[in-house]
Amino acid sequence: MNRNNSFWKRFIEKLQPASQTFLQDELRKDWGLNIYFVHPFSSEEVTYASMLGRVLESSCERYPTLLSITRREEELYGSHFYTNVESFGEHLVIGFYLRALRDEYVSDTLSREVVEYISEILFSPHVEGEGFSAEIFEVEKERLLDAMASFKKDPMNLAYAGALKGCVEGELSLLPMEQAEVLEKMTPKSLYEYYLKLFANAPCHLVVKGMGNDASEGSIPLLAPFLPDFLPGADPVEKGDFAQSVMVQMYTTSLRAGDPDTLPLYLFTMLWGEGAFSRLFETVREEMGLCYGISADYSRSLSLVSVSVAFLQKEHTKLSDAIRDSLEILRKEGVSQDAFEGIKAEVRSSMISRKEGIGSEMSTVFYRSLLGESISIEERLKRLDNITQEEVLKAAQTLVYHSSFSILGGDL
Repeated sequence: MNRNNSFWKRFIEKLQPASQTFLQDELRKDWGLNIYFVHPFSSEEVTYASMLGRVLESSCERYPTLLSITRREEELYGSHFYTNVESFGEHLVIGFYLRALRDEYVSDTLSREVVEYISEILFSPHVEGEGFSAEIFEVEKERLLDAMASFKKDPMNLAYAGALKGCVEGELSLLPMEQAEVLEKMTPKSLYEYYLKLFANAPCHLVVKGMGNDASEGSIPLLAPFLPDFLPGADPVEKGDFAQSVMVQMYTTSLRAGDPDTLPLYLFTMLWGEGAFSRLFETVREEMGLCYGISADYSRSLSLVSVSVAFLQKEHTKLSDAIRDSLEILRKEGVSQDAFEGIKAEVRSSMISRKEGIGSEMSTVFYRSLLGESISIEERLKRLDNITQEEVLKAAQTLVYHSSFSILGGDL
């Protein structure tokens, strides 16, 4: 599809993006676009943004029901519109996404019809009186409440939410991000007012992949360096009505999201707790038999590394000590060169896979742009290849145990 087509120009005139980034793709048969709004994080806005996405996904003026939306997407050869909201540091990122097949594989008019379809969804919503359709609103409200309730039925979700709340100060610690009290006060009218404010006044950023053969990079404002405010450490323990016990430990790092040492720290986190060959799995689970499952995860935007573990209640004290001991031993001893090269190969494969995907590369380019990282995939792969184990272990020295949250279930 050519960017000079009249239907694309009309879409851009309505959207008025603050930046436009176009990525080449000569391999895949589909193309896609992402639209991002970046706002300061608040529990109120994340709840409104989540509800707005659900309402827009299920209805618009021309296609007023989810069934008619689904049928239209089937007519467009499986084209798909969807939304997502997520936190990134102290910001909320509201995303609207579209995926479609290229014209040359289906029909000369498909791209025009697809762009017209997303225009109808974004700019001609299903409105009744002064607000969104009350029927659609109530259905999506119940669905969101159900999703929030399901979150709380998973003990590991609850443990992570408790650990985050005891670690990070303010609303960034809230999980699920959507809040029931905000949702209960929301009305079809207030949600429509939020929609009008978002699309009329808020600058957005457009990222497109697979449209034509030329590439260009838009100017996306950088986010200020962010390090969250951490609360004093504590290790609360609660009783839970679950078959097993769960715990999440939090480790802080002084590395900020844009620091070049975040890649070495990511590699260390994988060595420590990613997969069946990680140090935590091999020692704490396999050798010591203290848990059923254990893993580590690095949140770059929050400067946190978390360890999540499911275990028998009687092993709680031994387990907590064993995890922290494993960190110290790994930082001192490292791993074999073969194991280190294996992790690098795994990360390399992941980077290449993201490059080859439609949504994954657009997301990577956008979030890296927010941090001022515009280096190419080739440059990132070269950086990965040159990282030494000494760099990785040095980055690991920035990790400091902060706190934990445990839910004890089952019998002793």
